[in-house]
Amino acid sequence: MVLVSFRNSSAYNRWWEARTLWGGLVNSSRSFARQVLTLIDDLDDGVNPIKTTLLRRHIAYVNCLAAHLRGEPCPDELMAFIPPEEFDRRSRSNNFANDILTGSAALLTREYKAGRLDSIRLARLESTLVDLSNSQGGMERIANTPLPYPYVYFPRLFISLFCLQSPFRISEHQIQMDAICETIERNLESMQRDAQCGELVGESTH
Repeated sequence: MVLVSFRNSSAYNRWWEARTLWGGLVNSSRSFARQVLTLIDDLDDGVNPIKTTLLRRHIAYVNCLAAHLRGEPCPDELMAFIPPEEFDRRSRSNNFANDILTGSAALLTREYKAGRLDSIRLARLESTLVDLSNSQGGMERIANTPLPYPYVYFPRLFISLFCLQSPFRISEHQIQMDAICETIERNLESMQRDAQCGELVGESTH
């Protein structure tokens, strides 16, 4: 019973930490979208398209991360969110979600070099990317660190209803990553629409 109790407690702690990390990812995603929309300067002749590019890349990132944590390949439908030549590299990568995030950081650096971001605003965006990376690293630690073998093997017959030690794998107890990814996508799309409406209102008052 001691083993059963230990595994049940450890499994729930893993599940709760995983859910907390995904909650942090949602918050960081909103912050990233807000910073992209407000801190990057527009072009002289209109809205900077890099804003849409970065938000679409982020949608690809969170969905690819969910697949990565399940041990699955990045879904083909995400090809619509990032360049085809970049998407084709997924099979040669051991962490394509991280590659997407790195690519977004490179785009931000390009905006800085073009003068559409100053060093202070770039640092704020980079800090948010670090928060995203930290959340991802915590999730990967949970996904890649199984419970010690004695605590898995011996109580297995007694706690089949409480299999929470793999919170990212498909089961009735899994973290609802797809639903969270959809929430992030809706949030980012809504924020972008609001930003565009604000720009149109501003133009109409001139």
